[in-house]
Amino acid sequence: MKKLVLVGGGGHCKSVIDALDKKKFDDIVILDPAFPHLKEVLGIPVVGNDDYLEALYSQGYHYAFITVGSIKNTTIREQLYKKLTMYRYQLINVIDRSSILANDIQIGEGVFIGKKL
Repeated sequence: MKKLVLVGGGGHCKSVIDALDKKKFDDIVILDPAFPHLKEVLGIPVVGNDDYLEALYSQGYHYAFITVGSIKNTTIREQLYKKLTMYRYQLINVIDRSSILANDIQIGEGVFIGKKL
């Protein structure tokens, strides 16, 4: 069973959800500091904040993607990356079906490639 955690429930999360191939995962949840006031994003439940990372991993959520955006400052994303790797999450890539990639492209982990314009 493949379970995915999206970390952050704002605007970047919505872009990622739109591009994500949801059929690849049996379950998807979101963590966001606005929980419990923020209950869902585009139909995906918000189940807690970053403090739930360890508990979710023990429940079989072994895949993650950082859905916190960054404009000028990447500190929060860097801290989340360290937390996710500390708990041994596997960071996925999200590539929109409309994007066009070169045949010989090499992509790291946790990469988002959005819609072709």
